[in-house]
This record gives sequence, structure tokens and C-alpha cells, in this order.
Amino acid sequence: MQQMDTSPLSGSVDEEVFRRVWDRVMEGGGSSPIEVKPAKKEEQPQAAALPSSKEKPAEKEKIDGDGALLERGLEEIGAGLSLARSLARRGGRHGTALSALVSDHRRAARRLSAAYFLLRGDSRLPKVTAPAERGFALGLRELFWWERQWSQSCLEAAGQAEDSFLKELFQQLAQTAQIHLEMIRGILEQIQGAALDGGSGRGVH
Repeated sequence: MQQMDTSPLSGSVDEEVFRRVWDRVMEGGGSSPIEVKPAKKEEQPQAAALPSSKEKPAEKEKIDGDGALLERGLEEIGAGLSLARSLARRGGRHGTALSALVSDHRRAARRLSAAYFLLRGDSRLPKVTAPAERGFALGLRELFWWERQWSQSCLEAAGQAEDSFLKELFQQLAQTAQIHLEMIRGILEQIQGAALDGGSGRGVH
């Protein structure tokens, strides 16, 4: 005759359910010789604590460094945007080209401002003020040298930025500045050419 296995049960067996089934099968014929061990409670893993900026000083230093680059970029683009706007209003037949240049500067300001918000969580916009009054050609000359300096600043920022997105952003802004230089040079050549054709020989100021 096969003997009953009376080794203890454990795991997912509920003790109360087991006793009710045993009573029905045995028709109340005594208690079960099989011991039911309560299932062991699984320990829930504790959630890892979020790292704070204090725990990662190197990461905080990188964020501060990139933030400073963006702050400087926003300050510089504000000056260029102010000058370009002033020239576009007086551009005459060159107004369309200068308006396109203004649009590029506005887009650069938006991209820098958005990057700053993503990095620091604060809103920062460039300061745009009216530039000093000057002749149209002299204003173009000033804008030309501003674009050269802006291009160089962007290349330096791209080399210093820790974040790969910011590196790419500053590189793109530097390339756009080079296009602006050719545009401004072309406008000045047209102005000087018109002056020569008119026989004045003096150009414009």
C-alpha cells in the first residue's frame, strides 16, 4: 500500500483553504497530518534615491559652465539683433536681405533661450535696445564686424561646451554668421558700385 507523503507544504498554499478541502475529501475524518507552512513574504526592493546636485559636483560644474556660455550668447545676440533691426528699417531696396538677417538673429535668440531653459529651468531673453544713430553704410560696417566677432565667439563656445547639443548649436550659429558676412559684403559692394556709376567716387557713409 502506497504511503501518504506527509512532508510539509509551503509556498503559495493557503492554510485555511487547504483545511476546508481536506475536510471535504476526508468527510471530517480527522485533522490533516500534513503541515502547511506559511509562505515567506518577499521583501520589496527599496526605490533608489534620486541623485542630488550635491552628490555630483562634477555634473553641477558642467551645467554651470554651459549656462555661462548661454548667458554670454544671449547677451551678444541681443546687440546684433538691435543693430540688424535698425538697418532693416532703413534698408530700402536692401531691406528684404536685411530682414532675412534679422529673422536669423531672432531664431538664434529663441534657440539660445530655449537651451538655457532646458539647462537651468529659468527663462532668459536677450536684451534688445536701440543702437546709436549712424549712417547706413557705417551701420553695415559695424554689423559686419559684429558678425565676425559673433562667429568667433560661437566657435569658442562650441569648443568649451560640455553638452553635445550645445556644441552643435554654437557651431551652426557660427556658420550662419559666415553667411551673414557674405551678405553684408554684397550689399556694401552694391552700394559702392552704385556710387561709382553715379560718378561721385565717394561711396556712402
